[in-house]
Amino acid sequence: MGKISRGMVLLITILFAGPGCASVKAAFDPTAHFLALPSEPRVRYELGAEEVAARVAAALPAAITTVEEGLGGPFARPIEVHVCASENSFAALTNASEDSRGAVVRSLFLSGRLMRPEYRNTLDAVLKHELTHVHLMQRLGYYSFHGNIPAWFNEGLAEEISNGCGGATVSEGDAGHAVLSGTRLVPDDHGSLFVIKDAGSYGLERG
Repeated sequence: MGKISRGMVLLITILFAGPGCASVKAAFDPTAHFLALPSEPRVRYELGAEEVAARVAAALPAAITTVEEGLGGPFARPIEVHVCASENSFAALTNASEDSRGAVVRSLFLSGRLMRPEYRNTLDAVLKHELTHVHLMQRLGYYSFHGNIPAWFNEGLAEEISNGCGGATVSEGDAGHAVLSGTRLVPDDHGSLFVIKDAGSYGLERG
């Protein structure tokens, strides 16, 4: 019998690994260390984020109802929310900016930034905003969601569903000043898998 490659050994190990083989699973699942909230298993959290996770669990049912009613149908698959304990962890898991409060990478991630007092009251809106993205991604598929839906429409719809306070990075004052100074928005008619535009793409500074 020929030699078995190291890769084959690793594959066999993964296939037959039991629940106790956390280190092997963690190498392929960067969220393996998240814990399920006992009262709401759809909410998973890193150690240190228990308080935010509990608030997410309390807000989740109403947020789901708002998004489903706003988009005219149910989510295609079960929801899972990952609550990070820090901005650094959030950025590492999502490749999003540490300034962001939420991001969708197949599933929904919320930043440890929501622990800060100044962001405490934004959690409900951020949850609705990001769940809007999740709903569209589930219905359209990952590639169609990013490749066919323009960023301005995607973000604008999420802002509408979340009542305009979930993820805006430009203030109304800055937007008004930009209009008066001649800045124009020429909407794209499709999205992109590689270039995701935000306000800065149109000459607006982040608020």
